[in-house]
Amino acid sequence: MLFWCAILSIFHYPAASVAKSTSFHSTALKPGKVEMGINQRFRYEYLDEFNIKKYGTGHDDNVLLSRTQPYLRYTISRGPSVFLQGQDSRFWFSDDIDKEDYIQGCPYYNEFDLHQAYLEWRTIAETPFGFKAGRQSVGYGDTRIFGPGGWGNVGRHLWDAGIVYYETKNIKFDFIYGKKIFYDWDRFDEDHYDYHAYGMYVQTKPLTDHTLDFFYAVKDSDSGISEDDEFTVQTAGFYGKGKWHQFDYNATAAYQFGDDGKDDIAAYMMHAEVGFTTALRFKPRLAAGYTIGSGDEDPNDDDQGTYDGVFGGVAKYYGRMNLFSGSNLTNWQTSIAVKLYKGFSICVDYHWFRLAEKKDAWYYCNNKVMRKDETGDSGSDLGEELDMVCKYKINSHLKLMAGYACFFPGYFVENTGTAEDAHWAFTQVIFSF
Repeated sequence: MLFWCAILSIFHYPAASVAKSTSFHSTALKPGKVEMGINQRFRYEYLDEFNIKKYGTGHDDNVLLSRTQPYLRYTISRGPSVFLQGQDSRFWFSDDIDKEDYIQGCPYYNEFDLHQAYLEWRTIAETPFGFKAGRQSVGYGDTRIFGPGGWGNVGRHLWDAGIVYYETKNIKFDFIYGKKIFYDWDRFDEDHYDYHAYGMYVQTKPLTDHTLDFFYAVKDSDSGISEDDEFTVQTAGFYGKGKWHQFDYNATAAYQFGDDGKDDIAAYMMHAEVGFTTALRFKPRLAAGYTIGSGDEDPNDDDQGTYDGVFGGVAKYYGRMNLFSGSNLTNWQTSIAVKLYKGFSICVDYHWFRLAEKKDAWYYCNNKVMRKDETGDSGSDLGEELDMVCKYKINSHLKLMAGYACFFPGYFVENTGTAEDAHWAFTQVIFSF
């Protein structure tokens, strides 16, 4: 009922005038300018037969999520800037999730903490060089390789990192080193995951309306108790997007190699999508895409073929319900999106999910094994998902969003455990001042 009320409110809410800035205070403070603001997000979710931890719960659940992000920015013209941001993430009403179940890293709950605090200077003294250093989120391209994962209430990736920029008119290099933050829901976030991350991201524009990026990323741990705990995962590839008349496209490809304990890594990911925006009323865009994240053909040998999601997001790429992570997965997708009027759009997506390798596992959104049949006899058909999402940007201060999704399990799910249809509905509001 709350979902449909939100849909109706979207159509009846009066449009407001657009403001120039989302900050509630901006003023000159020599030699620069100070800006303060706050982003507040509330999201209600109804989940049936699944939750953030697993599929097949046998019941439904409700959760109300809140995320508060106050911030302060001080910028010197043609000079450095300082950005400070806090974050408080909380939830209510859920019967399935209890923050006490998590020693660290509850995905719904993290008491007020320092979220970002960095110093950035894009072009030092008008040279091609610049830097960004401190606690920060990192995102590039379509966020499949580097992305903050901002849909989650707490967030997916946050870094204590340093980035060195080198930028010319035609090309931009970012050299990255960092350690990923481990969220502590009841104390200051000072712990890190047990690996180092470093790499390079290169952005180019070979033609007008076309972008071609290259990336190289390393996830490295050499501090394990034994050799079996150590790993080095290297990922190299490209991301491209562009448009030509009424057509548009985007594509990402990544190849992984390295060592995970005694196993040799050889994995890959490929994604391609093409869209066509018609000249009809409401500008409907039709799109079709295909994504594959490789799996492990033989789990018992010394070769590892399961694609590792690197540091990317998953929320909108493998179904809105977040039942999959992109590892050992193929995803056929079709979409239609319409813009009914300024600021308001509706998008409907259809997904058909299959295992890339029958003997490898179904990996959930947290990249943990959900189900597995090492014999391969359960097949590869995971199921189908249908998503509908409505967005309404009223102005720069207020954004509304609502959606519904359903998952219909396939042969693999039916043969490995509970196989009930799953449903999800949500409403969301974001205030920015």
